[in-house]
Amino acid sequence: DKRYSRRQAIKSLGGVGLAAGTSASLGAQAQRPAPQTRSLTLGDWDKPIDIHVHIEPRSEDFAPLGTVAEFIAQDYPSRVAYMDRYGIAKSVISPGWRYRKAEGIVNTRWMNDMVAGYVAKYPDRFPAGIGIVEVHHGEASLRELERIAKDLKLRGVAWHHVDNGIQINHAFMRPLLKQAQTLKLVPFIHVREKEYEAWWRLDMLLEEFPDLTFVALSGLGTSDDLAQARQIARRRKNVLLDIAPFVHGSESAIESLVKALGAERILFGTNNEATPTLQVVRNSQLSDRDKALVLSGNAQRLLGI
Repeated sequence: DKRYSRRQAIKSLGGVGLAAGTSASLGAQAQRPAPQTRSLTLGDWDKPIDIHVHIEPRSEDFAPLGTVAEFIAQDYPSRVAYMDRYGIAKSVISPGWRYRKAEGIVNTRWMNDMVAGYVAKYPDRFPAGIGIVEVHHGEASLRELERIAKDLKLRGVAWHHVDNGIQINHAFMRPLLKQAQTLKLVPFIHVREKEYEAWWRLDMLLEEFPDLTFVALSGLGTSDDLAQARQIARRRKNVLLDIAPFVHGSESAIESLVKALGAERILFGTNNEATPTLQVVRNSQLSDRDKALVLSGNAQRLLGI
């Protein structure tokens, strides 16, 4: 079981300029301080940070993934063009789940290396990354969580359980979440697909891990989702709500959530879609302070950006 490090991931990008440009920043990240609460200004809500961005290389002909450097060079122009088109200042990136998995944990490591390489090469636009582990990889995923936190310096770990065919509250999740808590990784869990990712399943984990702050992804798309999210989040203070890719009820729903839970509990995300949530927040009747928290301040505080 070969050990991989962030240094190896960066080395695979090649180029003297990259090595020179990232060495100081990597050292700083290795010693990064705990997230700090900072005062928010009016300008912050016009510089949004998208916390829900998946990068997912696909291979229709079963070809290998290639090198990290090759993929980033191909992907970066269109990704930044998208951000600029919709006025997104920064993105917190994570791998997608529909990637080549023929080599198992080796492919998962490649995905995490890719995110770490992206953050190292373009920290001005991608200031933080989220890793992934596959639930069914068992002990190999425990080792990968340690690598994600200690070597790659990523800030969290994400799951989309419907793509694993395993429920949010499956017994296999307990050791993974215990490891994430020990390593101070923020768990990002989708609550979008009803059979595997129901809100009530996440609620069980929120109760079981009261000292671990979770981010619930893509869980506000229907009126039923909104009702469950509001009820559960009122009872469980250790969950933040992502508003990607859309919120049922648009502006009025965002305003209602903020009134019920506080702006500090809501995070802006797009899930790679055409940013309807950005305009919903901007067009809402929220105060400038609340818009700043939702669009950038909460992400800064949660992930130490």
